[in-house]
Amino acid sequence: MSDVQLNASASVAGAITYWPESGTLLNAGADQVLRLNFVPGDLINYNSVSALVEITVEKADQSITFNDLVTPCQEVILDLVATSSSGLPVSYSSSDPGVVSISGNVVTILKDGQTTITASQPGNENFNPAPDLNQVLTIISLDTLVT
Repeated sequence: MSDVQLNASASVAGAITYWPESGTLLNAGADQVLRLNFVPGDLINYNSVSALVEITVEKADQSITFNDLVTPCQEVILDLVATSSSGLPVSYSSSDPGVVSISGNVVTILKDGQTTITASQPGNENFNPAPDLNQVLTIISLDTLVT
């Protein structure tokens, strides 16, 4: 929530407070409650006022950044590096588990070949799923390059 949304004003001097405070990130969902309190500077001639409003907070979109894979690859083990804009963890899969195996973010090369590595983030209660990012990884053994 930002000050842009928290823009109440009064025709008399006084203090306006909000709950939750400016900068608070609300969870996605219906029936989120925002509260405003106004305390006038002149409590003799004016009364304090409170107001409540219910809003629905939609899930936020997110994206993935996936560092480029070096291909063709001759390594036995690779570390995959991808991050989501939400900060949620990214998972990986291989289109051909016979070419590489993946555990966490570590790829172990099993044989020469080609596979597509997919970085995924399925979302949670506050974020929509991120679009998957795919990268093709070609494995060529050192023996193949030397001949």
